[in-house]
Amino acid sequence: MRQINQKRLDALKQLTISSLTMPVAAGNQPDTGTFEHWKLVLDEHRVLWAILDKKDHSTNTLSESVLLEMDQMLDIAHAVHPVALVLRSAKTNGFVAGAEISEFVEMKDPIKVRHKIEGGLAIFDKLADFHAPTIALIHGFCLGGGLELALACDYRIATPDSKLGFPEVLLGLHPGLAGTWRSL
Repeated sequence: MRQINQKRLDALKQLTISSLTMPVAAGNQPDTGTFEHWKLVLDEHRVLWAILDKKDHSTNTLSESVLLEMDQMLDIAHAVHPVALVLRSAKTNGFVAGAEISEFVEMKDPIKVRHKIEGGLAIFDKLADFHAPTIALIHGFCLGGGLELALACDYRIATPDSKLGFPEVLLGLHPGLAGTWRSL
């Protein structure tokens, strides 16, 4: 049986403590623009932290506005050339609880649905193809699209209380952002 390296375990625990929700910023920050839901912080080791804090919501969900900002954030992150990109939630209850279900009500036209899914998939593929290692720091809920987001990263670090899954299958929905094949 494989032995647990205590030094590595301690380092991973340090990454998931709440005081690191907002990392210590390096003295010189690149221009990362202003976002409604995301905050970008470059730390002293040139690790870029992308922190999701969905405005006016107690839980992070993947709404259209969150995804569009994520697309812009990834373009900025690419230009910064960090040594790594860390995705983290600023919410205490979890990483991302999934898609913004209220936006599904308006999705009746199959062509528009396909267009939205392809757009979301392109954004997740951009994350998966990022030039530096990508890391999802997971705590609490990481469901549906949130799990698909984490699976698009190269590495996932989760706290013991994390809840991961694809509950949309209980509604007859297939994980549409490549979560099925990324989970294999």
